[in-house]
Amino acid sequence: GSQAVVQGTAIHHGSAGGVNVCRHARAVLHGNDIHSNSDYGVSVSGEGSEAVLRGNSVHDGLDGAVFVCRKGRALLRENDIQRNDLGGVDVWTGSTVALQQNTIEWNGNANRQIEQHEIAQWSPESAALHAAGTGFPGVWVREDSRLVLMGGNNVQHNRGGQIVTETGEYEQVTGN
Repeated sequence: GSQAVVQGTAIHHGSAGGVNVCRHARAVLHGNDIHSNSDYGVSVSGEGSEAVLRGNSVHDGLDGAVFVCRKGRALLRENDIQRNDLGGVDVWTGSTVALQQNTIEWNGNANRQIEQHEIAQWSPESAALHAAGTGFPGVWVREDSRLVLMGGNNVQHNRGGQIVTETGEYEQVTGN
């Protein structure tokens, strides 16, 4: 697969998200300002796809900040993930994410007007959270996925809860 290193770049206002890592690709994202994207700020999708995010600011997205799905893998270290409309870090469908020394806060407020055709494409769980008006969590682990908390994470003030697991697992390696 392809490999990329993206460092010190402003990535913003993307209509299909900020950075998409898929099809067995590998990416290292370091020191970037990722904001105001219409879809996820960073998406890692598919078996063999891996990303390392270190020292990035992922904020003010119209969707979520980081989405890892379909057996993708990611390590997030020393990132600032704030004020994303639909959540902070989503880990779905057999994926694995490790978190270390990240700040994940003030996500999941669902402030933007969401059109019915968008909601029709969501999972039933996401649509139910939106309908309930409770917001989205800071970290959401679902569908046989795994979250490893490696210490030093600050996960707080997210509207739909801090860390929510549904048929996924999480392991706390050191104090958070």
